Amino acid sequence: MTHYIRRKASALHWFPAILVWLASCPDLHAEWSWNNDEAETSREGDRFVAMFHFHNAGTVPVTVEELFFSCSCAEYSFKATPAEAGKDGTLRVSFSGSTIPQSLDFFAIGSGSVTAKQLTVQVQTEKPPP
Repeated sequence: MTHYIRRKASALHWFPAILVWLASCPDLHAEWSWNNDEAETSREGDRFVAMFHFHNAGTVPVTVEELFFSCSCAEYSFKATPAEAGKDGTLRVSFSGSTIPQSLDFFAIGSGSVTAKQLTVQVQTEKPPP
């Protein structure tokens, strides 16, 4: 029992030094701002494609890690280009489905502690002429 108390006391000895070190670290935070929160689609074969652009206003790299669509009618995939601090990133969303609505909302979930962002896709249902 004494051995445990001694180890706990020695760990507490380092606590003030750790607090000083943390206080001297730069402000590390994730933050993004979106250049567009609505995009029109283009067609690539039988799929709809939309592009979104964001800026990393934080101090750590940010990227989109997951999407949540408001409608289970879409089968989607996405590719995100990460943004280093102070740089821009992109989100390319590709989806298809037999009953896609004219407007489709989804949430982009980012890395770090960035706030989820609601984005909207305006679906162009007419196929372009051949």
